[in-house]
Parts: sequence; structure tokens; C-alpha cells
Amino acid sequence: MDSQGKRTVIAIALCFAVLFGWMKLQEILNPPILQVTSEPDVPTESTVSDAGAPTSSPVSSSASLSAGAFTVTNADAAKPVVLGDARQNDKRSGYTNPYEFAVTIAPRGGAIEQIRLSRYRNHVPKDKRNPDPDPYDLVQPFTATADGEPLLSFASVKALLVDENQTVDLSRADWLVEKQADEKGETASLRTTISKEGKPILAIRKTYRVEKGSPHIASTIALENLSAVPRRVVLTERGPIGFKNEDPQRDSRRVVTTLASFDKDAKGAAKVDAKGQSILTVTDAPPHMRADIEKAGAEGVEIKPGEGNRVLWTALGNKYFGCIVTWLPTGSTSPVAEYLAKVVARFCVDDPTLTSDVNRVNDVTFEQAVGPVTPIAAGATVEMRREIYCGPKSDSVFSSMPPDIQRRQYQRVSNADRAGCTFQVITTLMLWLLTNLQKLVHNYGIAIIIMVFIVRLILHPVTKSGQISMMKMQKGMAALKPKLDALQEQYKNDKQKLNEETMKLYREQHINPASSMFGCLPMFLQMPIWVALWTSLNTNVDLRHQPFFWWIHDLSIPDGMFTPATPWNLHIPLIGALTGTINGFNLLPFIMTATMYAQQKFMQKLTKPAVPPPKKLDAEGRPIPDPMEQQQKMMGFMMLFFGLMFYNMPAGLNIYILCSNLMGMYEQYRIKTHLKVREERGDFDPAKLAAKGGPRKQSWFEKMQKRVEDIRQAQSPDDIRRVGKPKKSR
Repeated sequence: MDSQGKRTVIAIALCFAVLFGWMKLQEILNPPILQVTSEPDVPTESTVSDAGAPTSSPVSSSASLSAGAFTVTNADAAKPVVLGDARQNDKRSGYTNPYEFAVTIAPRGGAIEQIRLSRYRNHVPKDKRNPDPDPYDLVQPFTATADGEPLLSFASVKALLVDENQTVDLSRADWLVEKQADEKGETASLRTTISKEGKPILAIRKTYRVEKGSPHIASTIALENLSAVPRRVVLTERGPIGFKNEDPQRDSRRVVTTLASFDKDAKGAAKVDAKGQSILTVTDAPPHMRADIEKAGAEGVEIKPGEGNRVLWTALGNKYFGCIVTWLPTGSTSPVAEYLAKVVARFCVDDPTLTSDVNRVNDVTFEQAVGPVTPIAAGATVEMRREIYCGPKSDSVFSSMPPDIQRRQYQRVSNADRAGCTFQVITTLMLWLLTNLQKLVHNYGIAIIIMVFIVRLILHPVTKSGQISMMKMQKGMAALKPKLDALQEQYKNDKQKLNEETMKLYREQHINPASSMFGCLPMFLQMPIWVALWTSLNTNVDLRHQPFFWWIHDLSIPDGMFTPATPWNLHIPLIGALTGTINGFNLLPFIMTATMYAQQKFMQKLTKPAVPPPKKLDAEGRPIPDPMEQQQKMMGFMMLFFGLMFYNMPAGLNIYILCSNLMGMYEQYRIKTHLKVREERGDFDPAKLAAKGGPRKQSWFEKMQKRVEDIRQAQSPDDIRRVGKPKKSR
């Protein structure tokens, strides 16, 4: 094998090594989730009928719970209640659901057993005219602990009686539940009592309220001191649990926290606006993925706001939906609760063999410690309030909320989902364009195709200019080859002089060496657009379950031409690092790869010279491989890589790239026809270009190249500083 061939093989091997090394590094940083070895014994979940009433429940009554001399009152006859309604709007019957969700309140731990969204579905309906009832399960019970006890959302886990240094378990107690309804909504009231040596010392009352048209659950916790002495209490409340993973390639669930700090004046007092509200600076705490929380073990990951900051809200979500918990202050001038003491993100599996599959409901949650800042006086009651947002992570939904809610900046919950390889303005523009095109054609797939045409039309001048520049350079380089060979022979021992004379010759003949990069510019300009479109399809709930035609029922996930009832869950060694887990057969990636390969061959045909250049021979008389041929072979390998990388990408993104390839081939054909006309007219004749008068000015690329070469040739640090410092213009 000749030296050029060896270098090509080494380059390909290095590309493979870097790519797979990066994939392995990602696997180390984000380890795969353990698969289920045996189905855990999950109790029957409560289901909500069309009328909104529970049909069954895993909650059962138990005996009185005690912790030494402390006992918790148990309500033996307590039953779950349902607030709101999970039914979808029905145009045929004329039913319009005023509620955004249905909430099942469980007596066990004073918790929420299930939240089902009425505006969204778990699956794409098989029959659009008669879709089966399928409200989206936002949270639900999770069982993967050794004792088999189901974990419920927003349960009161424990109460710390500070003065006695005693922790009382509240999670296994059945609270007394009552339901009330009015014209605006429905409320569930729960209560339990902690006694010491048979004498009540603390009453705990919780309420959950769901109002028509509101995406929030309003919740209060009241602590009543029944003893004769002041009492300090810290209550630990669990957050939401049972969130599904909505990403077929990776786990998208994470705990997100937003922090707030008060703006202060010169005297250290908090600044207020015209309405008397404190002026805040809102920032994001680092998000915690499920893998990070799992590594922390039983201790969990504590959210530390840092000096001067307070927790504004904490959220758990996947890439489409979230639960945002905001504790409300007791005063009216501050939006930050002073009684929120601690937030800890937790991984709730104590037996790794019970860890559920990535696509099942799972085990991430957070706990919040809350308690009055000052002791509760004897006979007094202290109330703490919170609002729980339940719904999509949608900027349009957040922007339509009242001003006092918008002040919380809920849109920050999606910051961690957005890709860092593009600009947010491009993502916003792409989403705006897609949304408006969809309103026009009523199909997001067709809107994507129209958007390809628009993007290609906008980038056409850049593409055409790049092709013209490359044509000029090719013609000029062919004409200058004898002179370049002479310069290389004349200055073969003086590289600096060779570079200077070569650049001078380029300027005299009006040739820009950087023109070769202009041909790749349209592809580089499209990469941020691809990433922005992927972000829009991958994280925007408005595009979820949007169909195209034929077998493509959801543009936000792989096309899934054939997906068995039981997914394959194949992870191919090495290749699996590119494709992810293969659950079925996706056709679009193969078609997209075929069009990329066809476009490459089409480009090679268009750029192939009419007369093949003579083959070069080395000193031993062997033919030297053409670097262009080696580059084309490497591009063939890259086509295969793209096909593997895009196998589990959203169908909408594959449609975009497929249509872009087809339109690109037509565009290249039209440009080639135009260039042929100009070539016959002599527009690219080096002699005519040189006769236009005077040498060409140095390009920015040439200036930078000369400066780098001067620095390389410098002999001392003083020379380097002198050469590297740009001259001041007079």
C-alpha cells in the first residue's frame, strides 16, 4: 500500500476511534438503565371511569402506627376521592370538559395517587373517529421497593418534632378524607393527628383543590399545636413520582430547580417595584438527571441554592410534561416561601434488581422539608401553601398565565431539554415557521417539506456563490500548476519564501485559496437548522402525536414502520452506540441514507472533469492515488454513519433531511447548468481574470495564514510578541 493509502486508512481508523470513544464516554457519564429481570409485583392502580369515580385502589387501612410513645391516628374507613375530570372533549355528544385533569387523592400519607391529563393521550389513537379513552398518566403509583409498599406522589413522609428530637412516620398512615364541591371546583380535605402517650399534641390538615380551567392544584398544609407548650415542627413532603420516559433513545427525566435572589439597594434593603413586590433575579440551578440521582444512592442529591439565593420552585418532568411545585410565601411582598428549608432529589429504589425499564413509569422524585420559621404557639395554627402545576412544558401555555404566575418563569423548566449546538433564536424561528405553515396546510409533515424549500431558497445565493468560487479556483489552479511547480522547485529549502511567493501569485491571478471552503458553507449553515428542528420535534409538546401519511403516525418519534407488540430492545455492540436501542424496524433512515448516497454520487458526476487527469507516479514508478478519490471513499463511510445516527431520530427530522437531499440534487443540477454556460462564455478564464487590472488584495484567510507562519518562524519571545501584535492603522 502506498503512503497516501496508508494515510487514508489511518485517518478513517482515527475517525472510528474518536467516534466510538465519544460514545463510550457518554455511556460512562450517562450509564444505561438496568433492565427488569422479573416483573415487580405492582398493585392494581386505581382507574377513573368516564364519570370520574374510582373503580379500585391499592390503598388499604392498617392498624394505628406508633413510634415509641408517639402514635399517628389512622382512619380505617378512609377511601380515595377523585377531583376534576379526565374525560376528553366530545364534539359528537357536545360534552366539554372544564377541567385540565383528574386527581385521585389517596388516604395513605395524605398523598396524590394519580394525575391524568384530559387534553393529552398516552398513545396515538388507532381510530381517529372513535378514539378510545386514553388520558395521559402524568403521575401514578410506583412499586419497586423490597417491602412492596407503593410510593405515592406528594405524600407526607415524616414529621420531625424538633423539641423531642423525634421523627414520626406519616407515609403509612391512612388519613381521613372528605370531598367538597362548588361552582368553581372541587376540594379534598385530609387530616390526621400525632399523639404522645395517648394525648394529641399536633393536628395536621391538608387540602387539595382543583378548579375549572386551571392547570394548578392548590394545596395547603395546616399544623395545629394541640399541646400546652410552643412546638417546632419540620414536615417532609414527597414530590411527584411515576413519571414516564418519553424519549426512545435516552432517559429524559430530570429534577429542575429555579433559584431567586433579591435585588438590594445600597442600604441592604430589598428593592420593590411599583406594586410593592420584591424585585428578583431568577437563575437556574444545575438540573439533575435520573442517572446522576441514582449514583448518589440513598442520600440523594441536595439542592443547595448558595449564598443569597432561595428556591423559587422545584420540578420533575420528562421532555414533554412536568410537575412544578411552588411554595407560596406568607407575606404579599415576596414570591419566595421562607419556610422551605431543604430540597433533595431522590432515587426511590432500594433493590437494584427491581429497577424498571427505561420506557416504564419510574422512580425519580424529590423531597421538600418545610416548617414554620418560629415555634408554633400553644393552641395556634400555622398554614403553609403551595401550588402544583401539572401539564405540558409549553411556552405558549406559560405565557398565557396571569402576570403573578408568569413572574415565576415556568418556561425555565425546558432550558435543560434544549440542544446547546444551535441558537435559541433559530429554534424559536423554526417553531414559529412550522406552526404557521401547519395552520396553512393542516399537516406538520407537509409543513416540514415546505420549510425545506424555504430554507433551500434562502441559502441558494450562498450555495451558488460557493460553487462559482470553487469553479474559479479549479480553473485558476489548473492554469497555474506549471508556475506553482516551478516555485516549489526554486524555494524548496525556504518554506517562508515559498508561501510568500505562492500567495503573491494567487493574488496576481485573482485566486482565493479559501474558496474551497465555501462549497461546504451551505452544509455548515444547515447544521444549526437541523439541530433546531430536532429540538423542536424532540421537546415541543405541540408536535407530539402529529401524523404525516401512510405508516407515519407521530413525527416526534421514529417512524416505526414495524413495531412488534413486545419491543425487540436490541442493543447491537459498537453499532448500538450510534443507533441506540432498536425496538422495531424504521424505514425512513434507510431512505434518507439512500438519498444522501445518491446526492454524493450525483455531485461526483457533476464535478467529474471531461478529460481525466493523467495519473501521477512516485519515485518507484507506482501510481499515486488521487486524494479526491480517497475523500469520496471516506464520504461513503460517512453516509453509513449518518444512517446509523439517525435510525432512532424523530421521523420529522428524517423527512426534512430526505427532502433536503432531493432538492439539493435538483439545485446542484441547475447550478451546474448555469456554470457550464458561464464557462463557455469564458467567465472563468484565468487570463481574463488577471487582465482586469492589478493584483488581488490579500484576503482575511491569507493574512491570518501569513501571520501564523511568521509566528512559527520567529526565533525569540520578543519576535513572537512583535509579529503577533497587529499593526495600528494611522
